[in-house]
Amino acid sequence: MFGHKNKRSPSDVIDVYICSGIAIEGDLSYESSAIIEGNFNGNIKKGRYLTAAENSHITGNIQVDHMVICGCVTGNINAAKSVNVKKTAKIYGDIETPELNLAKGAVFTGKFKMLSKQLQEIVSIEQRIFDTVKSNAKMTR
Repeated sequence: MFGHKNKRSPSDVIDVYICSGIAIEGDLSYESSAIIEGNFNGNIKKGRYLTAAENSHITGNIQVDHMVICGCVTGNINAAKSVNVKKTAKIYGDIETPELNLAKGAVFTGKFKMLSKQLQEIVSIEQRIFDTVKSNAKMTR
């Protein structure tokens, strides 16, 4: 109770929310989490967590840390940590990640490449450098 701070994980913070019935075109870059329930046409870069909801349609290449797919993705996915593909998902493109969970009933048309431990470490170091530079830039403003 006393001295306890309510700490939130990055997945608790939603930077971007595209609701059902909305269509957006362009590239997307965000810090913590994004949830897409509508249509998104463009590339997604540098996010930590991305959820493609059941009725979502994403067309473009995706580069995030973690991704959960319940909807339709047309494009290549590069996830530094994990991809969780639910049974309602449809993926038309390649997946590159160290951890893949593919549910029975999901549609996946593409190639899967598992990232090596060495590459995971490089991606992790790059992310820490990116976070440090970004944090320092905010402090100087």
